[in-house]
Formats: sequence, structure tokens, C-alpha cells
Amino acid sequence: MFRLYDSKRSKSQDYKGGDYIPLNPRKRQPVPTPNSSIANQFALSPDPNQWGYNVSPNDAEADDWIHVPDKKIDDTGSILNPRGISALGCIGIIFMSILTLFFIWPLETGIRKMLTATTQSGFNVGGINSTEQVYETAFALVDKDTPQDVRRKTSPVDNREMVLVFSDEFELEGRTFWPGDDPYWEAVDMHYWGTDDLEWYDPQQAYTKDGQLWIEFQEAKREDNHNLTYVSAMITTWNKFCFTGGLIETSNYQARPKSKGSGYVH
Repeated sequence: MFRLYDSKRSKSQDYKGGDYIPLNPRKRQPVPTPNSSIANQFALSPDPNQWGYNVSPNDAEADDWIHVPDKKIDDTGSILNPRGISALGCIGIIFMSILTLFFIWPLETGIRKMLTATTQSGFNVGGINSTEQVYETAFALVDKDTPQDVRRKTSPVDNREMVLVFSDEFELEGRTFWPGDDPYWEAVDMHYWGTDDLEWYDPQQAYTKDGQLWIEFQEAKREDNHNLTYVSAMITTWNKFCFTGGLIETSNYQARPKSKGSGYVH
């Protein structure tokens, strides 16, 4: 609907609803700006008490079921309720866990070690090997198969009596010398490139058989032997035990060459 009125006619003649805005070309009606009307409509005083609304925290609101002011609850509350007891229990469990981890457990471990202390020597010298395996007959520094009459000997240098401190008769059948297999000896898995050896040292070439230590020197396929022609073994006591001085005795057999010539033994 569109209607236009002039100043000579009254608004009751044709107007039947809505706001009446007389048109007068000689007098413009003021039109409120949007900003000023919104500011007047929603402007609030800095003091909440002048808003015409109860903002007191002690006032219960119908749509706020969480906040129900109750002096009895607020002033006379007790921690002895299910929620308080569960909170205290949780704190107690955390405290006892920390106390056990950093005080009780280390203290108990130290006391247990003191009570179970033993004079047994290092496990890697004649007892349990590095992989925690125990031999059928545990080795000692002096082999039990060593005859009694050779456990003392007169020094060929100054005739002093010498006492046997270590022996290995290699009587136990099927011993191997891979890393961790033996408490004293260990076969290397390497090429002795420093002297440009022709063989690769492989632990499977060293074992005990018929009461002897066998070290086999064999020809091998180069493609299966690190591109080297021969394979043999070298056993050492590196990081096992140290010998600082004395007399060493050994009994061994060297393989003879099939043809005439000199062999190379090292």
C-alpha cells in the first residue's frame, strides 16, 4: 500500500492504521539516526543496581538450577561427604605412590642387598656367562680336570715355587666360543686386515672335541666367506680376564702341510 497525504487533509479522512507522517514540503521532519536510537535504547548505567534487575548473588533464579543460594549449605558445609572423602583418598594414594617410589622401594632394595650379600666373585669369571646361562659343570679359575701334581711348579728362572692360578683342560665336549658362550674365551668374527690375513675368523671354526680345543683352518667359497679364500678361528680373552705375569704352559698340535714346504703358524 502506498498513500500520500497533503497538509490540507486530516489524517482521520483516509488513514486507518499505522503511523501518520504529515508531508510538508516547507518543514522537514527530523529522522533519528540509527546510532543514536540504538544507544538510547540499550544504554546502561555503570551501576548494575540501576538496571532494574536484581543482580544480587543471593537471589535465586528460576532458570538457574545450578546456583541456588542456601545459607545452610554455604556456611555449614563439611568435607566429610562422599565427594570430600574421595578427593582426600585420591590425594592420599598419590602421596603414598610417590613415597613408595622414591623412598620405600630404594630403602627396601638396599636392605635386601645387604641381607643377601655374598662373597661370590664376578659372574663373568667362572660362573654365569654374559647371556645368563649356567654350564652343566660350572668353571672355576682352576679347571677341576687339572691334575693335582701340576698345580704347583718350580720356577725355571729363580727356583721359586709357583702356584697355578688358571687352567682350562677343554675336557668338556661340545663347548663353543661365540660371544656370551664361555666365561673366559671368546671367538672373534672379523678379518685381521692389519696383517692382511687370507682368512676370515669365524666363531663356528672353534669348538671342543675329544678333550681338546679344535680350531679348523679350511678353504671356503669367496662369495660365502666375505670375499676371502680361507676361514679359520681366533679365540681371545679380551675383556674376560687379565694375565700380568708368570709362566704359561700349553700343549697343542699343529697341522702339517700335505706337500713339502713350510707352514705358517701364528
